[in-house]
Amino acid sequence: PGIAVFDGLSTADFYAFRASVSSTILATDFARHASYTKWLKDHAELLKAHREGTGEAPPPLDPKFECQVLLKCADISNPAKRLPVAGRWALRVTDEVFHQGDVERTLGMPVTPSSDRRIQSRV
Repeated sequence: PGIAVFDGLSTADFYAFRASVSSTILATDFARHASYTKWLKDHAELLKAHREGTGEAPPPLDPKFECQVLLKCADISNPAKRLPVAGRWALRVTDEVFHQGDVERTLGMPVTPSSDRRIQSRV
């Protein structure tokens, strides 16, 4: 209440912003990890060849892709943190995943195995 962050946006701009945020969040899906890693590795190799004078400059990275990669890095960086911090975050992530399974069960949907607190442990 009282905070209207998107009031100044046109309908088209709001939906464009929403689509950008959604695609950035969906980029954290681990099923997409290999394709992002490959794309970044390929881009790095092109950039290295260009810097060494053996290749042309690669096209610039798309800002939307850059946002997706930055969020992916933040999403998977937990193990690099100090153990007490990493442990707290691991518990939070586990709780979030289990909550998803609880919602699936409540809605009568098949429970995603990794989200099922009945068969998985809490870190």
